[in-house]
Parts: sequence; structure tokens; C-alpha cells
Amino acid sequence: MQNYASLSSSGSITINLANEWGSHDISSSAYASAYNTAISTVRQVYSGTIIVDIPGWGQETHTAADASSSINDNNIAFSVHIYPSAYNQGGGHYLNTSDLDYLGNSGRDCIVGEFGSGNSGDADWSGLVDHAKSKGWTILGWCWNGDGGEMNMVTPSWATNATATSFSAGSYMNTIIDKLGGGTSTTPPDNTTPVGSGNITVKAKGVVGDEIMEIRINGNAVASYTLLTSYNEYSVEGNGTVQVVFTNDEGDRDVQVDYVIIDGTIYQAEDQEVNTGVWQDGDCGGSYSEWLHCGGYIEFNGSTTTNPDDTTTPPDDTSSGNCSDIQTWTASTVYSEAGTQVSYNGNIYENNWYSQNQNPEENSGQWQVWTLIGTCN
Repeated sequence: MQNYASLSSSGSITINLANEWGSHDISSSAYASAYNTAISTVRQVYSGTIIVDIPGWGQETHTAADASSSINDNNIAFSVHIYPSAYNQGGGHYLNTSDLDYLGNSGRDCIVGEFGSGNSGDADWSGLVDHAKSKGWTILGWCWNGDGGEMNMVTPSWATNATATSFSAGSYMNTIIDKLGGGTSTTPPDNTTPVGSGNITVKAKGVVGDEIMEIRINGNAVASYTLLTSYNEYSVEGNGTVQVVFTNDEGDRDVQVDYVIIDGTIYQAEDQEVNTGVWQDGDCGGSYSEWLHCGGYIEFNGSTTTNPDDTTTPPDDTSSGNCSDIQTWTASTVYSEAGTQVSYNGNIYENNWYSQNQNPEENSGQWQVWTLIGTCN
């Protein structure tokens, strides 16, 4: 209480009370009751607007809207958090515009308290922010600088350099500024816009958005780019063996290379035998993958050799099993332990590493997070 009182006396502030409090499963009555208690305490020293995050990491719009009439305070604003992974568990779907409309019909002021393009999922984060803008909602850009992950607006992060005294804008800041509709972007827009010109074109993207990709020809670096989190095409001029190099591996950074065009011929990354940066068999280095998880490169020498292990039919070692004892996959569940089995659309899958919001039917196969084990009998 002393902290709130000190802040209030120092000038105009707005309080966001309890960031993302309440699970996907909390009831409307429990949510309202908890906030009534917390708000009454804060009101002893603060009379301004209180921002209240809706439950389920800012995504359970219906729970908050249904609780609205039971929240006693009239000076609050509901805050929704919009990312590609935003999932409305109560509705059984990724967040959509009808969810925002339902929240807006609660009669409360509403804002977008967080948004961004980071992480994976099927929610149309950009379209949802535009819809909120059309409703007159306040839109806030948010990030933190603690873990070096994909939503840090500045570099270096505290995780990579805790004693840094100077900082520069990261590429993710441009994603936020561009969506807010102001400022000047220092990187290409978040779409597939050609960068540079020449007879060699690389299509690639990063996971975090500050990965550095270098293009080498015959071992010599000819260009370096900071990647976006969506695919862009980067072109240079030259002749010889092409290497696409990931140079600043750290934390959650990874690079995905779709293809390289050399003199008009497309060479898919997953068809290349030399890949020193993919994580395979417990180590860095392998073959036939789009991914660079480690510092390393994919080499393109004009070969169209395809992965000899690639197959369009299920592997021979799949089997059938009883799915009644296997949990059903859901987008909101975190599968943190490798080897966890789930059932989905009549099939059994097993994860190879941490997963959330990655549909096993769409993300199974060689070098992917899920492996098809068999069918349900």
C-alpha cells in the first residue's frame, strides 16, 4: 500500500492490477470475487482507472465479460492480450474478432494491453489489433527485456548482458511501432519484400527476430542481414557455392531457410546434404533440414539431391494403440517432457521436445516436434 501511495503522490499514473491473473479454467464468479477484494484494497490510496487483465493470459474474453456485472468498481478497463498463440479455451478456438466483440459488449472500457507477432499459433494477431482499433480501443505495445527471447524491443537483453549501459532498438521494436501506426521502421516491413538484387536469392526468417544471417559465396561473406519473424527474400550477385550462415546463435534464436534461388532454379533447404547448424541426434550438424538451431550453415552447391529418408507415406514402424489411456492434444496445454504421447484425429503422436500450440498433425515428421506413433484402435 505504501508503494501505491508513493506512486499516486508523485504524479498521474495508471495501475495494471495483477498481470495476467487467473487461469483459463477460472470461473466468472471466482474471477470477480478475487478482483473485488484486490480493487478495494488499492482504492484506499488510488482513485484512477485500474486496468484488469482478463484471465487465461489475457485471452478468456467470455469469462471476463460474464464477470463484469459482479465486479463492483465502475472505473476499470478490461485488457486483452493478442499474440498468434492467443487461445480462448472456453470457446475452444484461437482468439477471433467475435471474442473481442463479446468483451466489448460487457459495457466496460476495453484495451489491448499487449500484442505482438512472437511465438506460434493460428490467431490473426494483426487483424485482431486492427479490429480493436476499429472499435476505438486503446492499443498498447509491450515487451520485456529480461530473457533475450523473441519479444525484446531493445538489445542487448538483460539475460545476455546484465551490465550494459547503452542499448539499441531491436527489429521487434519495428513490428510494434509499425502496428501502432507511428515512427520510422529501420528494417524491411513484416512481409515477403525482396531485399537487394542479384542472381542469388535466399528466402529465410528468424524465430526471435534479431537473428543475423550471412550469405557466403565460395566461402567469402558478401552480405549480412537481420532477419524478421516472417519470411523475406534477400538477393545478392555472384557465382559459386552458396552458404547461408547463422552467425549469432544465443538463447531462443533459430533460423529457418525455405529455399535458395540460383540463376532461376529453386533449391529447397531440406534437400541439401550439408547443414552444420541443425540440431540432430543430440548434437549440432546434420543434413536435410530447413533449420539452423546452432551457429552454422546450409550449403547450396546447385544439387537437387533429395533426402533419401523422405517419404510421403507413414513410416513402417507405426502401430495401433488404445487411445482411451492417452491424453487428447489441446493447443493450450504445455507438453514440456519429451516422450509425451497424445491422441489427435484418430492418431497417436509423441513429442520430441517442448511443445505448445503446435498441432501434431501439421508438425510431425522428420526433424519436427511431433512423431506419428500409430493409429487409435
